[in-house]
Amino acid sequence: NSVYALGIMKDSDTALDKIGAVVENVLDIPIHYHARIDFKGFEKAIDAVGGIEVTVDRSFVDEKYPVEDGTGEVTVVAFDKGDRKMNGATALTYARSRHGTNGEGSDFARAARQQKILMAFKSELFSFSTLLSSKRISKLLDVVEDHFETDLSLSEMMHLASNLKNLEAQEISTYVFDTSPSGFLVNSKTEDGAFVLIPPNYSFSEMQSFVKTTFTVSSRKKEGARIVVQNSTSIEGLANITKEALERNQFDVVRVENSPLRDLESTIIYDLTAGKKQKSISDIQNQLHAKIAPIIPDFLQNYEDTDIVVVLGRDQEGLVAGERAQAL
Repeated sequence: NSVYALGIMKDSDTALDKIGAVVENVLDIPIHYHARIDFKGFEKAIDAVGGIEVTVDRSFVDEKYPVEDGTGEVTVVAFDKGDRKMNGATALTYARSRHGTNGEGSDFARAARQQKILMAFKSELFSFSTLLSSKRISKLLDVVEDHFETDLSLSEMMHLASNLKNLEAQEISTYVFDTSPSGFLVNSKTEDGAFVLIPPNYSFSEMQSFVKTTFTVSSRKKEGARIVVQNSTSIEGLANITKEALERNQFDVVRVENSPLRDLESTIIYDLTAGKKQKSISDIQNQLHAKIAPIIPDFLQNYEDTDIVVVLGRDQEGLVAGERAQAL
């Protein structure tokens, strides 16, 4: 938001490009296109598809929601837990609220709600009731013309729409970076006392690794690999910290335990599936910089309900140091 606001002040025509450059630098991925829609267009787009179905995860009240009249006044808005059909105005309020009770009073909670709104809009946009309605299509085209900005060409937009139409919700990955133990950010202050969010140890490397893995996670999820993490070292908490690090990258760690192997220097991966979970093996190897064992030891020959066993060595000590630094 700050990058965009500063960009608008300097040159509104290049503000979105500046955001893209910053995101590319932080996440170390290319940002090929950008798009922007204003609040009024957001409302009209949702109304154009007949509203959206949204599940409100928890009830909350926001007593400081801004009144859109330029006076700086606020009003009270509230949402009850449960399924709700929202028109454009209600969806915008739900997406923008940032002072809610019951855990909904943060920018992180707001970001999660915004992701939920976008997923609901995508579902309604490509429903038969929308695709077969010339009236809805006409209204959407008006929104695009009056309220929408993108560097996508018309043919690229058509191609994107064609791909999105057949994309299932479970194939779309969403994530909110926050200050939770698995959120990749910590609270900090600048020298002049301004509140900021920074990555642990001032390094975006772990966040970058997560993002790159997430873009390929769909094929890995289909493998359904069940992972056991074993600790061969005397480093306290190493297995649980590794479990959390793997789960941040959407691996399914079924349990952690001590290993019969003791005090290994390097981390070893044992593949109990005879090569049937190659994507999972490769991603774990890349994340932990681990070696794949060529032979399965006797104590793992009859391991049940497990596909991959990761035996941690002393080379993972940096994970603990990073976790402690984040806690500070």
